[in-house]
Parts: sequence; structure tokens; C-alpha cells
Amino acid sequence: MSSRLRTDELHLRPVRASLSLKKTEAAQVEQLSIGLFVKAAGAFAVFLLIVKGLLLAGESGSREFTFGLAMILLASVALWMTIDHWPKWLFGFCCANVLRCVGMGMIGRTFSYPSMTAPRLFFFELASLLAIMAVELYRFVRISPNFFERVCLIVALVALIQSLISKETFTFVLAAVLLLAPSTIYKALTARETTS
Repeated sequence: MSSRLRTDELHLRPVRASLSLKKTEAAQVEQLSIGLFVKAAGAFAVFLLIVKGLLLAGESGSREFTFGLAMILLASVALWMTIDHWPKWLFGFCCANVLRCVGMGMIGRTFSYPSMTAPRLFFFELASLLAIMAVELYRFVRISPNFFERVCLIVALVALIQSLISKETFTFVLAAVLLLAPSTIYKALTARETTS
């Protein structure tokens, strides 16, 4: 009888080990999903803080301008602290919108208002600017930016968000691309100095 119990215990050990592995995997998946939710909620909160700050800074009163500037600075501090993560998402955003703008330019219609014709040249210009911005952002997918590049990235992101809420979309996307250009030039110059 005791040998049979020992044999049953030997057969149950892999099952128990398998169950304990499944429990740890489930806990890891749960922690991952909670972590993704917290990151998404934080990113959305920073986005809303920048949008509200830009809208308040555009008001005519000095009090609203001050509050708007304070909101933008607070969001900039949050962006500064998380700079190793969000440039990757900004790169993906630019790549996805390049495809979207090219599609809308080729079709000649927007997805939100398919019955209305869209200015094709505008969408192709926007796609080209976003493609240039994606090229400038590509190196931040792999490396962490230095101080100067961090400043350029944050200001470019604020300009890109301003393009979403402004009537001058093209102007602010161009500003975002031009704000990333000094960091790209700086990186090229420092790379040339280290090789020579």
C-alpha cells in the first residue's frame, strides 16, 4: 500500500509543478496587463495635460496663459522622466500616420467624411513631413537621448500635439520636424568628430 502511495505521489509531482507554473504565468500576465493599463492611463493623462495647457496658453488672459504654461511644464517633467519609453511610440505614431495620409491622398477621401473630397496635395505633404519625422525619430527606438536631444524631443512632441488641436496643422507638424533637426545635426556632427 505504501509503495502505491509513493508511486501516486511521483505521478502527481509533475501535475503539481505544472499547476504552480500556470499560476505564476497567470500572475505574470495579470501584472503585465496592469502595467500596460497604468502606462496607457499615464500617457493619456500627460496628453490631456498638454492639450489643456496649450488651449489655456492660447487664451487672451494672463492668468490662463500662466496656468497653461504651468500645465505644459508639468507634462514636460513627466515626459522628461519617461523619455526612454515614449519616443518609440511616437515613432510608431508617425509611421502609422504616414500610411494613413498616403492612403487618404491616393483615395482622395478622408475616413471620417468619405462623401467629402480631400485635398490630395495636403495629405501627401503631411505624409512626407511625418516620414521625415519618423526617420529623425528612428534612432531613439534603440538609444537613450542625451540632454539636448531630450529637449528637442519634448518640444517637438508639444508642437505635434498643437498640430492636432490647431487649424494650422501643417505649420505645427513642420515645426515639430524642424525642432528635431538640430538634434539630428548635432548627432551627425558628434559622430563625425569621433570617427576623425
